[in-house]
Amino acid sequence: MFTLLNDLNECICNDEKYKAYIEAKKQLEKEDINQLLKKYQNISHDYFKLKQYEKYTDISSSKKEYIEIKKQISNNQIIQEYYTKYYELNGLLEEVTKIIFSGISDELLLDRYLL
Repeated sequence: MFTLLNDLNECICNDEKYKAYIEAKKQLEKEDINQLLKKYQNISHDYFKLKQYEKYTDISSSKKEYIEIKKQISNNQIIQEYYTKYYELNGLLEEVTKIIFSGISDELLLDRYLL
């Protein structure tokens, strides 16, 4: 059993989708991308914290800042490429999961959980 799991692991690690994902993930570690992601995290955290009090105070500047950083994130080619590769790898892993667990139970849900 462990031999089969090790073989499966090796096959996945040698797959082009996995390699492309790892390469895309490495690109996120670039200083400018890393700073952009940290900035996004801080701004979004602050915005959602303030959003609780929007009945009592004006949060329009925080919202504008959040929308702008979100736009920068979504327009960034490196980040888009990462998510593309991430979802491609998840598709592969979903297929592997269906193959491995098919026939175990009719009640077992094998569909991807989406956020």
